[in-house]
Amino acid sequence: MLAKTNMKMERKNLLESLVLIVNSLRKPDVLGPALAGLGESHKELGAREEPYALFDDGLMGTFDQYFEDDRTPGLKGARADAYYAALAGVTA
Repeated sequence: MLAKTNMKMERKNLLESLVLIVNSLRKPDVLGPALAGLGESHKELGAREEPYALFDDGLMGTFDQYFEDDRTPGLKGARADAYYAALAGVTA
């Protein structure tokens, strides 16, 4: 899917998407349509659900490293819950 993709642009898009998700966690009227739009874009590009598991593991590991000062089980669980809720919106 990403073989002919500008990875620099994809990194920028991913970061912008993560910022949108974090900033919109308490704004479902904004977050829901944004996630649905991301999902449609992914489907148009031919995304399949199987590779998400690899991405999930990598992103959760990155979060753990980035937020190493916040390793309490509650915060780690909240990050995971937010991510998986967002993923459900994208893959719906």
